[in-house]
Amino acid sequence: MQLGGPHKFKTLMGLRWRLSYNLSRSEGCGIQEHMKAQPHKLLIIVPVYEDWESLSELVKETQALENNNKIPPVFFLVVNDGSVQTLPTKEICENPAIFILNLARNNGHQRAIAIALAYAAHHFQPEAVVVMDADGEDKPADIPSLMEQFVQTGGHHVVFAQRAKRSESLVFRLFYQIYKILFVLLTGKTISFGNFLIMPFKEVKRITHMGELWNSLPGAILKSSLLVDTVPLSRGRRYRGKSKMNFVSLVAHGLGAISVHIEVVAIRLLLLTLFFIITFFISILVVIFIKVYFTISLPGWASIFVMGLTTLLIQSFGTIAVLIFLTLNHRTQAQVIPYHDYKKFLLQDL
Repeated sequence: MQLGGPHKFKTLMGLRWRLSYNLSRSEGCGIQEHMKAQPHKLLIIVPVYEDWESLSELVKETQALENNNKIPPVFFLVVNDGSVQTLPTKEICENPAIFILNLARNNGHQRAIAIALAYAAHHFQPEAVVVMDADGEDKPADIPSLMEQFVQTGGHHVVFAQRAKRSESLVFRLFYQIYKILFVLLTGKTISFGNFLIMPFKEVKRITHMGELWNSLPGAILKSSLLVDTVPLSRGRRYRGKSKMNFVSLVAHGLGAISVHIEVVAIRLLLLTLFFIITFFISILVVIFIKVYFTISLPGWASIFVMGLTTLLIQSFGTIAVLIFLTLNHRTQAQVIPYHDYKKFLLQDL
């Protein structure tokens, strides 16, 4: 079997060497000692998946703010969420203010953030942590606004960026509004923000001990009962490319946030099902009463109504049984805790 000749073989070996070199460099880019020797006041966590050029833009803009004394000294904990088609740029890898944490596979946005927070809880000691995306929609220029509100709260609140204006399509915004309404109805809580936030580092350990963090950072923070503030900020323009957030990913994101409050959701659905059961039972009694005391010429109507309502009644009882089983099963399951289990997801055990 031919491999394509000596020229192709050398090219293949060169690409393989470049991949190995960059991955080994990106395991911290040789600045682990610098990271420990110079504690930074602000740690910025950025998940990245095949978007290293956007990360370069983000770092440049953020460090420009630092150089102009608009934000305190920053350090970037970049989570490489299983990128395989692109590699960190040379300027990223040689930047002493960046540490790249490589994951063994693509875990998704929320899990990548959970792993990074758990890693930070073990290896960093900043005063505050910022979580943001690398694509430019979370603007570095908004970090001072978040910090200002954070300082006003005495550094005790989690401050989210609340989107004052969204740039997505009308259909996307419509379904996003539906998601927010469903979230309120199912959980009793309101949510109008994403992952762009600043939080006190002292609360990172608390959050990373919550298994719910795997599904949704905002949802886990809401469930934790931490004090939350918001700052209205407009979404920025992407540095390049199109948003990966489509209808399917929006549904997955919404279900993840709702699943954090699964017990509350189950109880609310249980109460709603009980309401339907009572309604169906009363309806059956009304139909029987009308059949006995009133003369209606339509033959068989009572039987049809009673059979239909009885079927719905039986289905409602089945729904209740399933909800009770799922709730009890959720309580008995041992959770995977990010703070203890994050190392399982790393490309190398750091």
